[in-house]
Amino acid sequence: MKLTLGSIYIGSNSNTTVFLTEKDDLPPIQIWELSDFLMSISFYEYRVTITEVVVGFVSLSNINFLEYLPSVQSLWILTSNIKDFSALSLITNLKKLRIDRVSAGLGDVLLHLRNLEEIFLDHWVQGAENIFGLKKLKNVSLRGCASENLKGMMDWIDLKHLWLHGGKITSLAGIPTTIKSLRLTRIPNIRSLDGLSSCSSLLDLRVDSCKKIISLNGIENCIALNILSMIGLKLESLEPIRNLNSLEYVVFAGNTLILDGVDVLYSLPLLRDVIVPKHSNLDLSQFPEGCNVRVVGSR
Repeated sequence: MKLTLGSIYIGSNSNTTVFLTEKDDLPPIQIWELSDFLMSISFYEYRVTITEVVVGFVSLSNINFLEYLPSVQSLWILTSNIKDFSALSLITNLKKLRIDRVSAGLGDVLLHLRNLEEIFLDHWVQGAENIFGLKKLKNVSLRGCASENLKGMMDWIDLKHLWLHGGKITSLAGIPTTIKSLRLTRIPNIRSLDGLSSCSSLLDLRVDSCKKIISLNGIENCIALNILSMIGLKLESLEPIRNLNSLEYVVFAGNTLILDGVDVLYSLPLLRDVIVPKHSNLDLSQFPEGCNVRVVGSR
């Protein structure tokens, strides 16, 4: 059962109307005002069956009502009005947490979420560092991470998906070797991909507008890599991908500049789709039969 509090659409009014639904594609079972719902007989009928909560654009400053919902496993908070997150420490069964507009410190609440498997934080606030004490994380998205490397993640032995946007990261040292997909966007000081040298299970690597990365050194051991996307970079050479024979999808876009080694692409046997800049001067006839090549950008 899913409980939605308020609207999930920006610009909507901030009333605290509660919607209960069994499935996303079904109309609400019933609609209440939050205060009426908490006092209703229906609340005591439904509260144990509610496993998913969405807090929309409402005027609440806390989420204390969650302490009465013992079965919640998924929580998505859209509003920036929440200033008190202490009730999170009571939802010990929580597996998924998404906070889109966090505008207040989290304190130590993350330390209580020992069963958390998936988290999205759109801002690195006080208490965010406690995420490194969690052990069951599988899917992590962080904006503005204040750490310079990923050594705090070394105990995330179940991690499969990681997205890092902005922040102070300079190195991927410490990234869990279990990683399956990695997305790096607009990280101003990261200089290399060397930390990926032990990530032989990596399937999907996407780097966007990390201007100081000029080398692909470090990914030559990512033998399972299937998708490679580089946007807005200046790369010295494609030589490090020469033996990545599992590559099927390769993208070099957003004015990416490749200085040497573009001929490496010809020898990738499973290549299906390629996007490359016009300046690469590729001989399209050299690609494997059936490979779709798209040339973008100006010379």
